[in-house]
Amino acid sequence: MTLTHVIRKYGVPLLLVASAICSVWYFTHLAWAAQSSTTARPNSTVSGGWTAAGTADSSCTGNCMRVDEALTGGNGNGNTDYVQAQAAASDEYNMQDTNGNAQRASNITLRVYMTRQSSESCSGLGAGTPQNVPLVIGIRLNGGSLQTANKTVGGTNGTYAWYTQDFAGTYTQADINTLTTYISKGVAPSCAGLFGSMTQAVFRVSTVEAVVTWETPDFNQSVARVYQNQNDIQPSASLATTNALADIPQSSQFRVRMGVLNGYTDWLTGSWGDHNNQYKLQYAQRSAASCSAQVSGWGDVTGATPIRYFNNASIADGQAISANGDDPDTGGSTKIYQTYEEANPISLSNGVSVGQTAVWDFSLTDSGSVPGTIYCLRIVESDGTTLGTYGGYGSVVVTGSLDVDVVTAGGATVASPNMPFGSVLVVDSCQQATGSLGLASQVIRVTNNIATNGWSLSLAATSGPTAFWSNGSTGSYDYNDSAGSPNGCSDGGDADNRAGRLTVSPNTGSLTPQSGCSGTGTSLGTSTSFAEGSVNSITLATASSATPRFCYFSLTGAGLSQQIPEWRPKGSYSLDFTLTVLAL
Repeated sequence: MTLTHVIRKYGVPLLLVASAICSVWYFTHLAWAAQSSTTARPNSTVSGGWTAAGTADSSCTGNCMRVDEALTGGNGNGNTDYVQAQAAASDEYNMQDTNGNAQRASNITLRVYMTRQSSESCSGLGAGTPQNVPLVIGIRLNGGSLQTANKTVGGTNGTYAWYTQDFAGTYTQADINTLTTYISKGVAPSCAGLFGSMTQAVFRVSTVEAVVTWETPDFNQSVARVYQNQNDIQPSASLATTNALADIPQSSQFRVRMGVLNGYTDWLTGSWGDHNNQYKLQYAQRSAASCSAQVSGWGDVTGATPIRYFNNASIADGQAISANGDDPDTGGSTKIYQTYEEANPISLSNGVSVGQTAVWDFSLTDSGSVPGTIYCLRIVESDGTTLGTYGGYGSVVVTGSLDVDVVTAGGATVASPNMPFGSVLVVDSCQQATGSLGLASQVIRVTNNIATNGWSLSLAATSGPTAFWSNGSTGSYDYNDSAGSPNGCSDGGDADNRAGRLTVSPNTGSLTPQSGCSGTGTSLGTSTSFAEGSVNSITLATASSATPRFCYFSLTGAGLSQQIPEWRPKGSYSLDFTLTVLAL
């Protein structure tokens, strides 16, 4: 930055040059478990209490069985109606294997579509009195004990209806693959004492189904923590606390350890769940107030996305990870360590019991995003289905530098800043030249893309307190006499034997924040004169921790006043100054 002061004939041209920009870098649920269900039907008979006879009502005179066929009619037909005419007759059926992908089942609902064609009754004394003969239905697992329930077959004879029974429990895939279903007509009440005989009821069964309800864990992405990267299976120092937004320098590598809490049922390894235990990492550029409020903009992390996977040469993708002293805080939940990841998809390598947290370590990098951009990270199933709950997100904000520049009104850097004083003449007395630091066409701009605790902008002579104004040949004078009368018009006794004093008045100017940003916490410095040894730099402006980041602030109109001793030779005088901005 150059300030030019021209003195014409018998005048003193004055040039104030500030240069050498200084940049400073600062590094510093519970939800219900998801469920799905599948339906199995008989594929063979285990016992033949109901034997296959005819296939139509007219020809089915004995015990008919064809319950392994699907239901095709609303009220049964000749190919799907079955008759049990024997008292206490029963049959048991192997059911189709169903693929729960190694999940567990919490319930088996046995469904029987059937009708009572005629009722049990007694002849003789009490003749015609209908008797309630139950339908007995049940299941058996792995050839073990039979679990049964009685169902009263009501309604109008000949009218089909569904009869269901839930068998709640904890069932493995192996249990389901050995499931058999049982159907029987209960034994009729005795007619003894009524001096009569029994007329057997006729039941017709159309369809048997076993509806298996599978359970998946209640997944809660509960914790995440961001770290500096290093070419090691362990990340370097943490950059933020658990679930906190972390600063990452533009185009830098970083690591994220993310944990998924299993809140409902055991989370098993191997081919498990509709997603086959395959997951992936997604990112979104945050446009909402928080990551939890970010609905749109999610996409898979790849090797070419703004936040992308990074390959550490010494670490194999998928390598097992272990505990780290700065692991995310899971609130007491046991961490079950999984793998280091450099690409999608990811999988579960170690089983996770209820209440435990699976932890992965992701190696990532920023691709050069604009400072101030915030990214959110989440784990989803391989088809993009979200987990049940997101109690915590990995999140990073891209940072740049804290710097100062002199720019045009349009924001372009001024290659050789030049801010002139007003012209003065060569005279026989001390006089004052005035000017402005920061013009409409040469704005001093502080850009804060990193500092969180505020910053300070100052001005100092580039060559230090022993520097002085010079026209390059016969003329010179001081800028920082601390004594002399009046106000630097005579030498104050310092080592350079020159008089002169420069006063800077930042408070006469203005500090304007970038559009959309707030000037909260900013202030301009007070009017101050340079004094060799005691005031070697002058504060132009400061900002506090309340001042927003990722904004620039424009300084214009700060006052300059230089005392010029008498009889200075004409010429163009200059003195280099440096603007410095520092994080507080």
